[in-house]
Amino acid sequence: LPDAIGELKALAVLDLSNCKKLAALPDSIGRLGALKELDLRECTSLTALPDAIGKLGALMKLDLSGCWSLEKLPEGIVEREGLKVTLPILFEIPASLREDLTALRKLRDDDASGALKEF
Repeated sequence: LPDAIGELKALAVLDLSNCKKLAALPDSIGRLGALKELDLRECTSLTALPDAIGKLGALMKLDLSGCWSLEKLPEGIVEREGLKVTLPILFEIPASLREDLTALRKLRDDDASGALKEF
């Protein structure tokens, strides 16, 4: 993904789903002030997100399902209210992610059965 992505200031939705070779996002993504939805589903090589994502004030939806290599979430993500983050379905949450999730105030589990559980 080119660094010039940050120049698209009016971009509201960015769909990068199924970009299996995407290993990182540029820090310039933090300049997408109008971004409301970021879809990173099945970006299986993605190991981390830039801290700049936590500064996207308009971001309401972040889909990370299928991002099996993801090891860490930016601090700003877990502290944001109103942001819906879909995490990969994991049998065990890695310790690095577990620490990031301690700041969450609400966790929703939309499982395949259709039952909605809130913790």
